[in-house]
Amino acid sequence: MDFATKQLKGFMEEGSVPETGGLREQVAHALQLPLNWRLERVQHRWFIEACRGDDTINPLLLEFAKLDYNLVQDMYKSELRELSRWWSGLMLAEKQSFFRDRLPENYLWALGFTYEPESWRCRMIQTKIICLLTLIDDIYDVYGTLDELQLFTDAVDRWDLTAMDKLPEYMKLCFFAIFNLVHEEGYRWGDQCKSYFEEAKWFHHGRTPMLEEYMENGLVSIAGPIILSHAYCVAKDLTGEALKIFPNYHEITRSSSILFRLYDDMGTSTDELERGDVPKYVQCYMHEKGVSEEVARREIRELMRKYWRELNASLSWDSPLEEYFMNIQVNIPRMAQFFYDHEGDGYGKAYGETKSQIILLLFEPIQI
Repeated sequence: MDFATKQLKGFMEEGSVPETGGLREQVAHALQLPLNWRLERVQHRWFIEACRGDDTINPLLLEFAKLDYNLVQDMYKSELRELSRWWSGLMLAEKQSFFRDRLPENYLWALGFTYEPESWRCRMIQTKIICLLTLIDDIYDVYGTLDELQLFTDAVDRWDLTAMDKLPEYMKLCFFAIFNLVHEEGYRWGDQCKSYFEEAKWFHHGRTPMLEEYMENGLVSIAGPIILSHAYCVAKDLTGEALKIFPNYHEITRSSSILFRLYDDMGTSTDELERGDVPKYVQCYMHEKGVSEEVARREIRELMRKYWRELNASLSWDSPLEEYFMNIQVNIPRMAQFFYDHEGDGYGKAYGETKSQIILLLFEPIQI
């Protein structure tokens, strides 16, 4: 990466890259962010637009690319309409005004994980999961008391509808929504709530955890494992034998989830601390290493490059299922980079670049 960056910058400064044909624009684009880190569907649209006026591009192929993009976009719109009906039917947004109601952004997460038309089932399930994860996260971070959170954590961990009786009304609605969606996957949601509760205890007790302790819990609380396990289970090529070997992918899911956590913390830590949240990896790093925020962020960037190398090294596959699953592993940190690396919390603050990309990806077709 360092060698390629230095060479490309040198070519740009020397004027060795021609102005015509779009090559200079592509080099500048690659220097801004490595192509392997970019969100694929966003990159598709950018490349199609960049090909306009390039006489080296086959015009028939370009027209096919535009038609394909618009047809798939229509499919996305249909999926989002169906999800909107599901979300409205739950009436959680009307009754729980404290949490981040972000259905289009949640669908964009799922679309970023797997954009292919045939993966519609994965997108639908992942969007529903992310909607509920956001609600639960906000209950733990900003709304519930420690006693209420203990009751909720126990209820989810036991996966028992009778435990709902002890919950306040707003938690009953949330628990029932989870129960209806994933009653066969209850133990994974139990792990998720335990990780949120651990963070809530750190906050309420005014404690800054050690880096290793924070990350081991953060791998779960960022929701990487639950997203990946559901993605694996809804794959069209899943077999009983493939399900048995899922635990063998633990190390790969770890690299993906660590990057997810680091991108999130680097982008949201300032805003979340202001609203009253647990210290993030940046603050834990400053506390444990005794360095400034600037130094901590610089060293965490290097750590992120390390985990990108680990993730890239794992990308080999022998079957359609492995290819599908490995691609989602990479797309999770790509999505995190998209939401958190440009304007801070591009998910919590649903405007600016995030809003523009939602419009382009879901609602605005490419002009033929």
